[in-house]
Amino acid sequence: MHSPLKDPRTRYPGQSLSEQIRDISEDQSSELVVPFMLVPVVAFAWTQQFWPNLIKPWMITLIAVAASTWSIRRIVVLHKQKAKLRKGLIGEQILGKFLEEQLMPHKYQVIHDLVCKADGRTFNIDHVVVGPTGVFSIETKYWKKPAGPDHRIFYDGKKILVDGHAPDNDPLIEAIAGAKSVQAILEIRTGKRFDVKPIVVFLGWYTTRNPGSAPAWVLNEQAVPTFIKNDFRELSHDDGLLAIAQLKQYSAECGKD
Repeated sequence: MHSPLKDPRTRYPGQSLSEQIRDISEDQSSELVVPFMLVPVVAFAWTQQFWPNLIKPWMITLIAVAASTWSIRRIVVLHKQKAKLRKGLIGEQILGKFLEEQLMPHKYQVIHDLVCKADGRTFNIDHVVVGPTGVFSIETKYWKKPAGPDHRIFYDGKKILVDGHAPDNDPLIEAIAGAKSVQAILEIRTGKRFDVKPIVVFLGWYTTRNPGSAPAWVLNEQAVPTFIKNDFRELSHDDGLLAIAQLKQYSAECGKD
């Protein structure tokens, strides 16, 4: 019996974040077990009041309160982590759908949530686009934008400023590292060197014009298709198919581990 999916190995936008959210939900459920299990223990301890030689109920109560407090604090921390991941997941899904709609009719393929391994760690690249103008590695940022038209992302080809301030974690470093990872994967698996362009996408933000010599593009989602389609590079149809097949196979292999 065949799978109803065209390619069961194909990952969907934000799949890594979905898996992390699922894991956190399971952790939250585990933390809830502790307080509920301790309730009957406390009740039992208090019944021992009738037998003074046994353990005093206040001792069990103290242990139960301490354990429950720890569990509740953990649940709150996990809830905040999950909320942050959900926001990132929504951003990846929005951009993934937009890229498919805007680029696939123009002979581009979009690979979502490319799972990679390097230096003993596993990480993911949000989207990889392969088509007539080359290979593009995309890092998605769905950051909260204050109301009003004057808030923007500034990029001079070297640094990113958000409303005049440098972000705590530089997205350029992550995007450029991701592009190098894609390039290395393709070179190892095909024996060919593919020039991979890193892109940082800020959903919903206004971004300044990118310098021509910039090592990466910093764009909002509306500008991405135009920049990709107008890139001066060329990629043959056969090399494009080769790159897509190898990246999908690599991601599937890493995802099994």
